[in-house]
Amino acid sequence: MEGLVKKIKGIRNEMIGLSIVLMLAGIFMILFPNTSGNIICRGVGAVLCIWGVVRLVAYFRNNEILGSFGLVQGVALAGFGLYILLRPGIIEVFLTTVFAIIIIVDGILKLQYALDFRKLDAGGWWIEAVCAAVMIILGIVVLFNPFATVAAVMLFIGVVFVFEGAWDLASILYISKIAKEFNK
Repeated sequence: MEGLVKKIKGIRNEMIGLSIVLMLAGIFMILFPNTSGNIICRGVGAVLCIWGVVRLVAYFRNNEILGSFGLVQGVALAGFGLYILLRPGIIEVFLTTVFAIIIIVDGILKLQYALDFRKLDAGGWWIEAVCAAVMIILGIVVLFNPFATVAAVMLFIGVVFVFEGAWDLASILYISKIAKEFNK
């Protein structure tokens, strides 16, 4: 039982860290809407290049002949990363779609939390449901992109990320409170 409690606390701490990172990313996007998409794309490109090189090195250091796709993975990751580094503007449009999908999926997850809270007769479940609906709507707005420029989209996504990160943090703390009350 102690191992389970430790694992749950680890997950909670990881979720708190991710919420803080999401808020910081949102603040970055708000402060630098004209360049944030480009910088994010270049960061993703660099990470993919590094990951590709690591996979290639692992492939050539591994003595196994069968069952390893390290060469293909390494070349594909490094190639895609290099493409993103060289042409980040093309990927920026795709990036906004990815962000929209993440926001929508997170909204659906929050809706599940709300329904679970309701099953537990936890007060305030409807607040989580309302915020879930707001997140889903905001994600749909980003997905259909009524904005004139990528900078406007990045600014909007930044605001959504700050809201989403703050709400995630509040939800995690609320879930922790409910879990403690439930265990008593």
